[in-house]
Amino acid sequence: MTDTEQAEQVGGLSVVATAADGVRVLTLAGEIDHHTGDQLRNVLDVTGTARPRIVVDMRRVTFMDSSGINLLIAVYRAVTEADGWLRLAAPTDSVLRVLHLVGIDGIIECHPTPPSPKPSLPDPLHTPSRARNVRALKGGLTPALRRSTAAARAANTR
Repeated sequence: MTDTEQAEQVGGLSVVATAADGVRVLTLAGEIDHHTGDQLRNVLDVTGTARPRIVVDMRRVTFMDSSGINLLIAVYRAVTEADGWLRLAAPTDSVLRVLHLVGIDGIIECHPTPPSPKPSLPDPLHTPSRARNVRALKGGLTPALRRSTAAARAANTR
């Protein structure tokens, strides 16, 4: 079952939130920056939600600055502390480049395609990397984390 929860446009960001089989899918269009961050933060708020599962469809996001990165880190922390998960789907090349430069793509799962009407994304609660990712985020993105993420990526491409 799919329900549209909200569709809103403030400034340079449009957000359409739907729910399907217990997964919230947020479809974004526009820019994620300090002007639109509060709007997105409100939509991504998981306070009081047990095991939130969120997919953020980013195929129409044209720009994201450091405030967007900080927002994603905060949401990831809140979601994982509530035993849920957060996925980023179909980020544009420019957004993916930002995610990659700061190492977020090694912590928050990024999928190359937009979500299907019935997301079949696995629940990663028991993956070995989840505990490492949560520990790493509690201390912030350190140079050591960036190096280990880069090393892991390099090992996976060999």
